[in-house]
Amino acid sequence: AAISAVLAVGAVYLGQLVDIAIIAGKDVNMSAMDIFFGHFSVLTKAWNESLDIMTFLFLALAAFAAFSGAKKA
Repeated sequence: AAISAVLAVGAVYLGQLVDIAIIAGKDVNMSAMDIFFGHFSVLTKAWNESLDIMTFLFLALAAFAAFSGAKKA
C-alpha cells in the first residue's frame, strides 16, 4: 500500500513537470520534450519556485487515494 502512495506522488510530480515543460515550450518555441529532457534542472527549479499550498494538497490527495485504494484491493 505504501508503494502505491509513493508511485502516485511521483506521478503527480512528473505530471506537474510535464505541464511546466508544455507551458515553457510554447513561450520559447521549443518542444516540451526538448525542454523536459534537455533542461530538466531548469524545470525542477521552476517547480520549486512555484510551490504553494495547492501543490502539497495535490501530492497529499494522490498519496491518500492510492494508499486507500491499495488497502481495499
